[in-house]
Amino acid sequence: MSRLILLLVSVVTIVSPTLAQEATSTDESKDKEVTYFDIRKFIDDGVVEWGRVSGDGWWINIKTTDGSRYYAQVTPQTPIADHLYEAGIPVRIQHRAAEEETPRWLEFLLNLAPLLIFIVFFLFLMLTMGRSNKNHVDKYDDYLAKEDEQQRRYLERVEKFQTEFFERLEETIKRSMNNG
Repeated sequence: MSRLILLLVSVVTIVSPTLAQEATSTDESKDKEVTYFDIRKFIDDGVVEWGRVSGDGWWINIKTTDGSRYYAQVTPQTPIADHLYEAGIPVRIQHRAAEEETPRWLEFLLNLAPLLIFIVFFLFLMLTMGRSNKNHVDKYDDYLAKEDEQQRRYLERVEKFQTEFFERLEETIKRSMNNG
């Protein structure tokens, strides 16, 4: 059971960042990654043919006059679209389509999954410890029952011995009084 939980934690830990990256990535298969400052330099040099801002403002793609394509990851607050407009370069703002966007409930579950796995693992450990403790308590109860039984037998033997001793003592005293 613990191996299954460990496997599940590993899979979620590996798959979650991959799913998040796929949800925000652009078509980068034929584009070369550059920095934001390189994009700005291309714009200032006037070699940009067109630009595209996508992924809710997280990605900028450009095509230069020589046919090369570049992309950069930026923050949504970066005014890259304004720089393209000011330079007279056509800009396309591309928001993620509704079918490309990860549903909110899935995002919530993916974010909550590690916490849920931790809670399940913690409960599993607590239940296992409880069962283990119960076994020890049961064994201790059995031990106490055996000790009680042994003590009861011992007390019965002592009581029997005392009874026999006092009976013999009484007989001895009666004999010595009769003889004397």
